[in-house]
Amino acid sequence: MSKTVHEKLKKLIADHGERKPPIAFGGRENIIGSICEISQYLFDTERFLGGDTFIVGGPPGSGKTSLVHEVIKRLEKRTTEGKPVQSVFCASPSAVGAYQQLLWNLASALTGTSKDKLRSEHKSLFSVEVKAEALGVVKKEYGREVKVPDANSLDQLISLSKRLANRPVVVSIDEAQNVEKGSDVARLIDMLHTQTELPILLVCTGLANTKDRLHELKLISRSTLRHYFPLGLLEPEESAETVRNALDVICEKTGVQGTSDQERDLIADRIAAESDNWPRHLTCYLIALCEELAKQDQPSLVDFRLTDAIRAGNKYRQAYYQERLNTSKIPIPILADLYRAIRAECLSQLACEDTLEEIIARYQDKGATSLKRRFSTGEKAFEWVRRLGLVTTDGPDETCRVPIPSMEAFVEEKSRALS
Repeated sequence: MSKTVHEKLKKLIADHGERKPPIAFGGRENIIGSICEISQYLFDTERFLGGDTFIVGGPPGSGKTSLVHEVIKRLEKRTTEGKPVQSVFCASPSAVGAYQQLLWNLASALTGTSKDKLRSEHKSLFSVEVKAEALGVVKKEYGREVKVPDANSLDQLISLSKRLANRPVVVSIDEAQNVEKGSDVARLIDMLHTQTELPILLVCTGLANTKDRLHELKLISRSTLRHYFPLGLLEPEESAETVRNALDVICEKTGVQGTSDQERDLIADRIAAESDNWPRHLTCYLIALCEELAKQDQPSLVDFRLTDAIRAGNKYRQAYYQERLNTSKIPIPILADLYRAIRAECLSQLACEDTLEEIIARYQDKGATSLKRRFSTGEKAFEWVRRLGLVTTDGPDETCRVPIPSMEAFVEEKSRALS
């Protein structure tokens, strides 16, 4: 029995580690509720709702992808006018084949026609010449070619089905900050955002600069701000509830012996407090907890060492911070000076750009020349650190701040060690 529990714990760790779904999802009910509610209204008007696009932006580790998958899970249980709400998910708009995959999945979801059937009809109908409304005439001779030809537009695929495109669909595009100007996916986003012919709700998720990126490409209107949700810290109770649910999942899925509700709540509150209420941190501590349980002969929450799990979780959290710093290529002293400036006064984005440009200008250590060449202006440097979640302007007054409090302490400690 014990060996089986250990094997299940190892599998749980593998299935829910870094960049994988959390053991239990918690919080973000305002966002999930809003998306699910709007999906119910897709048929409420004579013409389908257009422009009700949602944008969700946040730093790495804020739980964007987990949020999307939670929305998809809940939509599976919903219907609109007796029709189930379908979900179409694009993991990355810049991935090879992303546009074609989106088209086929979306056409299938809208019409209730299988992709295999659509592909078969498409190959038969367009094997000689395709006249696409949006992209002009495309001529292709296929002969004995087995491969299904690429589709040129959503309308083209829908026309293959004898069924009306009247099934409600929520289209989620992750990593939306990577949408390329003039790309097929960009044009599709523009169409989905503005059209009123199809029952589609568009949800774009990505890093903290996603909203500005989509506006810059003129794909999303400013009116979308009413559906813009920046992901920040969870509420303390949300964090504790997430851990409580995760502990229940761990016991249920692995056979780990549980403990009293009171003791479980104490464990959850301690881990939530250590996590700074940040989703990625919760994963760090929960994985460390599973690893500590796996060290026991008879894994049990009754007498495992929580302090050891917290210590291991701290190491994982620091590794996450170090990864953020390594990816940024921003020297520790520069980031530490920026954080001190933000802490000293309320800086607008423009003021923060100026401050960062001044800090970089006076930097003289190794790599200074390359750094100044890479970030020739404060605007470029600020956009980079915001994209990576090292600073954010997502607050009620839109002033700059550090999204994760303990990240600032980590940088300060690193800076002192270099002095």
